Amino acid sequence: MDIWFDSIEKIQMSFSTMAGSKGVSPQIIELFNSWFATMLNSTKAFNEGILNLQNAWKTMIEKQMEMSKEIAKHFFDLLKKGEETK
Repeated sequence: MDIWFDSIEKIQMSFSTMAGSKGVSPQIIELFNSWFATMLNSTKAFNEGILNLQNAWKTMIEKQMEMSKEIAKHFFDLLKKGEETK
């Protein structure tokens, strides 16, 4: 993400310096800024989605571990009861 932001910032700076010359029109800069805003919003939404997915995955794994511990505990309790009845 940091590299992506740095790259976009450098592109923006190069467009800004070219704006003073006759090579780049203000409309191109407006289009770039619009595109950049869209890309930034998309990236933020993607990042939030990934964080939500990561949290959901973590919660699921934690619950699975708890269930596995409970199953193992019950299994060992059954083994103990089986040994006691012998």
